[in-house]
Amino acid sequence: MLAGGAEVHVNPHKVTSLRSARDRDADHPYFTKKVECMNSLNDGKYVTVTESCATVRKQIEEAER
Repeated sequence: MLAGGAEVHVNPHKVTSLRSARDRDADHPYFTKKVECMNSLNDGKYVTVTESCATVRKQIEEAER
């Protein structure tokens, strides 16, 4: 889910990396207080979501089955 509350669907084959908000710098522009995980995509874009990276990773693994 996006930080604004909208549901988002991402092709799991496009995700190249996940970055946890707990790794964020104090002034990192991608992480607001609601964001828990940044999903980097293979086209250079990214999607920030409210779910933890562990939850996103599990969802990706389930989608790939």
